[in-house]
Amino acid sequence: MTSLSIAFGTATAGALVNLGGSSMLDAARYVLFGFAIICSIGALTARAAGRTGGRLSSELR
Repeated sequence: MTSLSIAFGTATAGALVNLGGSSMLDAARYVLFGFAIICSIGALTARAAGRTGGRLSSELR
């Protein structure tokens, strides 16, 4: 899992930097906001899974 997450993060950062073109400032902005969006989606997914998991585990008891 660690190797997979490192590969995904590196590929994502490379794609975002490439979107920035020749401007270092634009590349840094794309990486910053791109990873912020990815982290937000992950947090929302984890929250939704936690809500569902709580209901399912109480139903199974």
